[in-house]
Amino acid sequence: MCLKTTASELGGKAVVTVEQSYPGFKINDNETVVKIAQESARNLGLSANTIISGGGSDGSIINTFGIPSVILGVGYEKIHTTNERMPIKSLNLLASQVLEIIKIVTRQSK
Repeated sequence: MCLKTTASELGGKAVVTVEQSYPGFKINDNETVVKIAQESARNLGLSANTIISGGGSDGSIINTFGIPSVILGVGYEKIHTTNERMPIKSLNLLASQVLEIIKIVTRQSK
């Protein structure tokens, strides 16, 4: 481990405990939730693709309960830094996409 090696090189030692805070998950591209998210993006003239990502999210927890969920790219800038921000334009676009998802699901439920 890098921490232990560095501590040893500097004459110290490190005790490291690793815990899983967020479980990983994998959603198949053919899942309804993925198709709805992609359709909502297309309806707004956006491109939509699936990627593998690290880190934790509410989706990580929700998926453990058997409720398929996806994470929408929301336009953060300088994420996980002291300068993290989200432009208002990106926030508005995300709100539009969520509204589009609601419309799609409502139509499918009829």
